[in-house]
Amino acid sequence: MQAYQARRSQQRGMSATYSYEAVRAEPEVARALSEAWEWLAREELIALDPVAVAVSEQAGHDPYFVTRWGLEVAAEGTKALDLTRARRRLGLELHPILARPLRRLVRVGAFEEAAFVALREVEQRVGLLAQQPTGRTGPLSGDKLMTAAFKEGGPLADPEAEPPEQQGQMNLFKGAFAAFRNPLSHRSIELRDPIEAAEVVLFADLLMRQLDHIERRIQATQP
Repeated sequence: MQAYQARRSQQRGMSATYSYEAVRAEPEVARALSEAWEWLAREELIALDPVAVAVSEQAGHDPYFVTRWGLEVAAEGTKALDLTRARRRLGLELHPILARPLRRLVRVGAFEEAAFVALREVEQRVGLLAQQPTGRTGPLSGDKLMTAAFKEGGPLADPEAEPPEQQGQMNLFKGAFAAFRNPLSHRSIELRDPIEAAEVVLFADLLMRQLDHIERRIQATQP
């Protein structure tokens, strides 16, 4: 094991073992392969197999395997890069309310479902903050809920904002549900690619942060 660790420490910056002869003959090719290997590992498409390492530490190479995520990406063919790019977009810190339900979906690449869940979480929070407006048939949902909550004089409208600003905020929330949430809930459309679905999640994240401001404003006005 000490010999193995020593060999690994000498290879900092390289994820696989290269023979001296090969590197000397094609140094630029070796560097390009090393970059590609590092990219695959960074995207969690491959990983070092600890079992194989323990078994083959005398073999002079580092055994890697294709991860479950890597197999899923490989199965997408020409859309493989879109999956990795969408996951990278969502690798940042999402709003706490979204992070927990979306973590697993993002990790397995279920981006369309993540978009649906993200907007559902926004809808539920709007209903909670607005004390669940109702209509003739019961609690409002979707763009109707957004209209009732954010219209002039509505429970979530900023009374100190100019009417155009109030209208703009209402349209921001209504648009998300008219364009994405309602069609997704009825499965009448499918998002065209993983990157688009990831952007919907980020849009929902923006709406959640807007609701943070609204909640603080409401709390500041309460006795």
